[in-house]
Amino acid sequence: MNVLWWVSNQSRQFKPFIANRVAEIQASSQPGQWHYVPTECNPADVVSRGSSAAKLVQEAQWWNGPQYLLLDKSQWPPPPSKLTCPVVPEVRSVCKEATMSTVEGVSLFTFVSKDWKLEPRNFSSWRVAVRRLAWVLRFVSNCRTPVDERQVGSLSPEEVTDAELSFIRTAQQESFPEYALLRKGKAIPTTSKLASLCPRLDEDGVMRVEGRTQNAEFLPEATKHPIVLPRHNWVTYLIVKDQHEAANHAAGVNHTWSLLMQRFWIIAGREAVRECEQRCTECRKRKAKPVTPIVAPLPKIRLESPRRAFGRVAVDYAGPFTTVQGRGQRRAKRYLCLFTCRTCGAVHLELSYSLDTSSFLNAFERMSNRRGVPEEVLSDNGTNFVGGQCELKELEQEQAALQLKFPRVRWHFIPPGAPHFGGVHETMVKAAKKAIHAVLSDASITDEELQTAFCSAESLLNSRPLTTPSVDARDDLPLTPSHFLVGRVEQFSIGTSSDDYRLQQRWRRVQELVTHFWHRWMKEWVPGLNRRAKWSAEERNIAVGDIVLVITADTPRGKWPLGRVTEVMPGQDGTVRVARVLVGGKTVTRPVVRLCPVVTVGVAGPDDSED
Repeated sequence: MNVLWWVSNQSRQFKPFIANRVAEIQASSQPGQWHYVPTECNPADVVSRGSSAAKLVQEAQWWNGPQYLLLDKSQWPPPPSKLTCPVVPEVRSVCKEATMSTVEGVSLFTFVSKDWKLEPRNFSSWRVAVRRLAWVLRFVSNCRTPVDERQVGSLSPEEVTDAELSFIRTAQQESFPEYALLRKGKAIPTTSKLASLCPRLDEDGVMRVEGRTQNAEFLPEATKHPIVLPRHNWVTYLIVKDQHEAANHAAGVNHTWSLLMQRFWIIAGREAVRECEQRCTECRKRKAKPVTPIVAPLPKIRLESPRRAFGRVAVDYAGPFTTVQGRGQRRAKRYLCLFTCRTCGAVHLELSYSLDTSSFLNAFERMSNRRGVPEEVLSDNGTNFVGGQCELKELEQEQAALQLKFPRVRWHFIPPGAPHFGGVHETMVKAAKKAIHAVLSDASITDEELQTAFCSAESLLNSRPLTTPSVDARDDLPLTPSHFLVGRVEQFSIGTSSDDYRLQQRWRRVQELVTHFWHRWMKEWVPGLNRRAKWSAEERNIAVGDIVLVITADTPRGKWPLGRVTEVMPGQDGTVRVARVLVGGKTVTRPVVRLCPVVTVGVAGPDDSED
């Protein structure tokens, strides 16, 4: 039944899959050559509905076919009296046509269905829509005129204007009931929102404002009698959008509205312009702001009762510093490798001769030999740090295979482009650079002098107060990192003038002082970390599927790439601070402060339901 209905109709009525096959069938045969096979006479049903081998051997219809094939064609089963459409999804959707009407001698398209190709909502550009309609109007006009009088070539300004007025008239008819009253020559009610504009129809059938500026000779006619446009209409949105884009998305609401008033009077015009800016994707990208999640609680490793300084460190590089190598020799670059204790804030400065992995491992070994091997290390994703971590892991595996005890170092990397994840450490890098430049100034120095400057800066930074100094002489001195390293601010010395000096007693005294300083650290300094200096308000978390701009430091804002969030990594407090973003076919990990949301999942944009 389906095939009979397809073959007996025109192929262009169906979707491509059926249409192509029906066209091929109709090219090789006639619809009258196709006959109907009743269900009870169909041999294919014998096996398609299931049959055993024993029954199939005895089935004559399967071996010989339908009995009516042995009769004359006149005795074959007649076709169904009326074929109906059995499979609706295979039928191509029929587009409703547009009707042509005339308003005072001017042709006007009245769109009766959104399936009509020239429906304004099918366009996102006012100029494209107008030119498309202008070509259609030219085709209609050429069909009505002799061949020698037809218009050819590019569109004329008059044709473009006629197309614009056709769209505008349609919008006015759909949105303003007053339009029908004006066409009949009746006055509009005084309660109408158009009553204060005193509208009238011009010779083109367009409703215009009959305002109070008609005697202003310095104004053009289009400004003295602007076209009235409805507030909520797609034609109005396209016109406002065209003016907004003509100003390169830079003009504000008032300026764009003033430019539109030179030709149009939009009901609630400023709100229409503001809505257009809110829906503009380019404006969303330009005005998008990075996410500022609430500052996370301090990690547990910074608040645990410590056993020693530099047990948990953060490492970073600074520089370069240029040094002289001798008379007549070239200058060389040297770097500062800075280790910060994440517990007490003490710093250790090492001179590094390059940025490669070997130089970093040498600096790490020198620090470990003097300060002790750290249990945990925090760093960024620099190649020297990643390489150093891999080298230490391989060395640990080799020592474990030899059943040798090797100190294990747990290494943590902050997300790429997220220096604020190590805010305390970055602060010390800045302070160290200031202290070193204050010592060195602009002098030409050698490697030895640079190392001395590093030591001076280290002593200076470790003598900084961690707590607020008191003006009362009876109070304890403020805590400094040196208290946890040498027991006091000045350099620690074992020497004593006492005759009954005992080294063991002196060592116990130092341990008591250090323990006392740790207790003061927990009581005086740690409570002061409770305050959030910035990012204290909770915001919406980045979600999977959000469209974001990825901030890149080496490109201007207008060239930041767009990406889609594929994975989020919430912290222990449930706030998302790191996410994976798909950018140009590549997935990258970025902190959310480097992402500017443009389109968020589950948050509808302005009037998205009308799009």
